[in-house]
Amino acid sequence: MIFVAVTGQRDNVGDSLLRRPMLAATAVGLPRHVLVGRDAMDYSTNLGLSSKDVVYTSRGRWISALALSALRRRSALILNSGEVVVDAKFLADRLLTLPIIALIRARKGQVIQTGIGIRNPSRRGPVVLRWFARAFTLMTWRDSQSLATAQAGELAPDWALMEGSDLETLSARFRLGDSEPRLVAVSIRGDHAPPTEAWLTQFRQALRSLNAEAVVVSQVRRDNDRAAWLARALECELVDWPDDISHHRQESRVRAVYRRCAWAASDRLHVLIAAYTEGCVPLNSVPDSGGKVARTLAAFGTSTRNAEAAEQQLDDDRATLISRLAEARERLEEITAEIRSGTPAA
Repeated sequence: MIFVAVTGQRDNVGDSLLRRPMLAATAVGLPRHVLVGRDAMDYSTNLGLSSKDVVYTSRGRWISALALSALRRRSALILNSGEVVVDAKFLADRLLTLPIIALIRARKGQVIQTGIGIRNPSRRGPVVLRWFARAFTLMTWRDSQSLATAQAGELAPDWALMEGSDLETLSARFRLGDSEPRLVAVSIRGDHAPPTEAWLTQFRQALRSLNAEAVVVSQVRRDNDRAAWLARALECELVDWPDDISHHRQESRVRAVYRRCAWAASDRLHVLIAAYTEGCVPLNSVPDSGGKVARTLAAFGTSTRNAEAAEQQLDDDRATLISRLAEARERLEEITAEIRSGTPAA
């Protein structure tokens, strides 16, 4: 039996986006026992679930079913991708999970966690984290600092890079060139302090350097107020997230925006990744609080571009984007094949 955890934030398109390809990697013809979490609402509709899947909103019930399966048969456990906070609660939870992991391994089952990053990676992680990581049959980290903290596993790109436009479509779009005016997709977190007037002045200068206009997008519903404020300040188009728009529909809406843009700027990691997969070169115009954006982009050989130089280097940056995206998807296809080869088959 296959048990997969894909819990995430119900108001964050990036949370369903990054977990959908990870969940797809576990599709081997068997029904999956999928934990989506409490109050998942339309978040779960954007995960690519099958009608055969057994969906759980209660973690306790999911764990109970997992433990029973591990006692009776060969099973596979695939834990969540995304960001983790290595605090006392996380470590206690992982310590309690180790006996179930031992049961699964004893029956030659799989224990997998891929595409994760630590919010604040340190030089050396707690011993419980290292025990946990070394107990897995496959573990991949989406940035090198998280890998160094855990001291076990391997480096691999974020799962969200599997989504978006195919390489042929992107190449054709780049050959055709841009229609005027060129656009920059911009998104800023609503749970941090608002940007200063000095930042707004700098961003307007960046737009002038790029000979571009801005379009403000919201991939996270709680960012709506900040997005509206920013669109007013920049006097530009706004694509927010109304209450009656689902996860799936909002992802389609923001991707349509990204396909119109040459660049993207954000302190939301999965805004930049989703925009990247639609052909947007990432800019460093929004401060990267905590360094998560830079760490995760570096894992697949990418970095943000300075706006003052970006306009002249757009063709080169787009060629690099195609190359890096191809390499990232090839690596993720390899991980998908590895997951499926060891997962109990139908």
